[in-house]
Amino acid sequence: MAESSPASSGTTKNAPQATTSNPTPKKVLTNGALSSSSAKNSHLTPALRSDINASLLAGGQVEKIQSHLLTLLSQSSWPSSIRQLCLSLLRSGEVTSYAQLVQRVREEVRKGEAGSWDVGVPRTVVSEGVGVVRECLAEVIEIEG
Repeated sequence: MAESSPASSGTTKNAPQATTSNPTPKKVLTNGALSSSSAKNSHLTPALRSDINASLLAGGQVEKIQSHLLTLLSQSSWPSSIRQLCLSLLRSGEVTSYAQLVQRVREEVRKGEAGSWDVGVPRTVVSEGVGVVRECLAEVIEIEG
């Protein structure tokens, strides 16, 4: 009886098959598309994206990413800048509801600055966050190409 190898099936990462309900990590054949900084999510099928997300959730990587980002942000001056922006918007009357506040803060964060406050996510947080995401993805997928 012939066995299919991981390379021929394209669905496993040299790991024994588990009998639990945890998703099996996927081998993603990308021809280098995911290593490009200009790559879009369109290179992944919705089913494969869903499988990767399920693997990240099941393996605890999502919690690891969230925890790391929260730690990095709290160690920076970013929370203080956001707090000051919120207070300013509320005190000036520019926003009068929580929904308006959230929408406005998101807009200002996307711009990177609001008045005298630098409210963009610090570059160090972004670069270290990307590194953690890559590490976590490497635990559940294998990218070839």
